[in-house]
Amino acid sequence: MTPGNRLRRARTLNDFSKRTDFYQYLANNHYFEMEYSRLGRLERDEDDPTVEEVAVLCSALNMTADWYLMGAFPTKASLTQRIESLTLPQVEQVYLFIDAIRFR
Repeated sequence: MTPGNRLRRARTLNDFSKRTDFYQYLANNHYFEMEYSRLGRLERDEDDPTVEEVAVLCSALNMTADWYLMGAFPTKASLTQRIESLTLPQVEQVYLFIDAIRFR
């Protein structure tokens, strides 16, 4: 899987089925200027992202830069940090999901 594939997958997993919706979200919430066509080029792997773009995209889509750029899975420490930033109902969902996988 390429960085563009991972970006597109993270976008859809975050309920942005349309690129235009995600672009609008970025424009409204991240004080970040990016042309819509640039986002498309990143998703198609036609361009490499800048450091600033990586930071904003990873923050907006709740993914690590290692996973976005290289497909590396997060460490236990980074997973713990991400879980600590969730609300209690979200943490409960994470644990339910983990239990569903573990006890199949």
